[in-house]
Amino acid sequence: MFFSDDDLSLELLGVFKINRGTIKRKSFNNRSYDSLSIRLNGSCRFIFQKEKCDIKPNEILYLPMKEKYTQETDGETVIAIHFINSSYNSISISYLSLINI
Repeated sequence: MFFSDDDLSLELLGVFKINRGTIKRKSFNNRSYDSLSIRLNGSCRFIFQKEKCDIKPNEILYLPMKEKYTQETDGETVIAIHFINSSYNSISISYLSLINI
């Protein structure tokens, strides 16, 4: 998990409802915040250096700061939480965590 069991320190930057139209390919290289998001409807494809990941409604996606990826969608509605995780340990984190709820 990306949170320390003993010491949790988060700075909340914002909570957003995003209605996104078609994006054929948009690259992100150096975000200065972590993101936790859930798709309410629609779907999205994230393309990382070595793999592709399709995110569907009711799936939660965690992306750590500075993760490089490309995003594609035909439209989606997303709730996104942007924050800085000061307890983050870059060695023990997986760049992507999906939970189907």
